[in-house]
Amino acid sequence: MLKAKKQARILFVSHMSVLGGPSHSLLKLVKYLKQQHEVVVVAPGDGALFEELEHMGIPGYRAVPHGLTRRSIPWLCRFIVREKFDIVYGNNFSSGPRNALIAAKLTGRPFVWHIREMLRERHWRTDFLLRYADVIIAISRACAQLVQHHVPKKNVHVVYNGIELEEFQLERTEARQHVRRILGVPPDHLVMANVGIVHPRKGQAHALNIAADILRHEPTAIFAFLGSLDKKPEYARHLKEQAARLNIEDR
Repeated sequence: MLKAKKQARILFVSHMSVLGGPSHSLLKLVKYLKQQHEVVVVAPGDGALFEELEHMGIPGYRAVPHGLTRRSIPWLCRFIVREKFDIVYGNNFSSGPRNALIAAKLTGRPFVWHIREMLRERHWRTDFLLRYADVIIAISRACAQLVQHHVPKKNVHVVYNGIELEEFQLERTEARQHVRRILGVPPDHLVMANVGIVHPRKGQAHALNIAADILRHEPTAIFAFLGSLDKKPEYARHLKEQAARLNIEDR
């Protein structure tokens, strides 16, 4: 089992600098870990993640000039050694954290891998890489069960994503009315929302089929899909075509 010093110096490697689900969860982690440890974040690009880190007083470094591609591994190795990090942490299973794992092993540092997605596909490379992580964190039991197809069960620990309770201390009636005003929805209509990046793995196509079933019983219901279209614009077009086929494109 990985044992941290009383105060460890931890390098957090994020695969993205935009504010998506993984980076929001990362911000909550470093907010509280910085109370006991020294934390530093590295990410590619120039997104809003760095603004949030600056606001929190946490050092954030842009991975340059190669982002977090394989060509960044020598830079990561030098950075880990120069800054004397004790632990390297990878935020999600993607190319940036995978390259950080290699850099951690080359420099003799333990590596913590936080898996935030469902690893459904079996691949020799996935097995190979995961087995080199010293500790693996999964965000749910379902996620952990899939990870355990690749590594021994004892290496995987379930830690659910945290929330800030004060963010939910709001007047709910007023909040509902505000959302209805934004969407232009009458007060007596049922409103349902799917929140998340528009991507096949998020299941919006399945949600549309469910919406069609619900509309047969609640014909005034309104469905809202809230999320970025940048990753899979062709999938967004597919969803619009599917909604038209189901005759619910105006709902």
